[in-house]
Amino acid sequence: VMKKRLFLDTDQEEPKADAYVLYPQAIEDSLAGRLPLTEIQACKLAALVLQHDIGPFDSKRNMAEQLERYIAGSLMRRSNLTKTQWADMIAKEHQSLKTMAKMDCN
Repeated sequence: VMKKRLFLDTDQEEPKADAYVLYPQAIEDSLAGRLPLTEIQACKLAALVLQHDIGPFDSKRNMAEQLERYIAGSLMRRSNLTKTQWADMIAKEHQSLKTMAKMDCN
């Protein structure tokens, strides 16, 4: 998302197609540690990815086992949060997206 400002004029109304390019780029860059995110921002992005990929929140899903798929390892290592705390934060964000359609997550 940060790269968008470098290449696109943000004063113009942006076409919807940009989201289809920027969303995967943001995910890839965040997981590679190239997109500087706070813990809260990382949890929000992870929740959007979950909502897009698996749909509404399911309390039976164990997020602590899958954190590396949604949060950059470098961010988890420098954070003071445990895996359980990360999973709880992501779950809370994911629950808040329960009415969001898959296409709106982009």
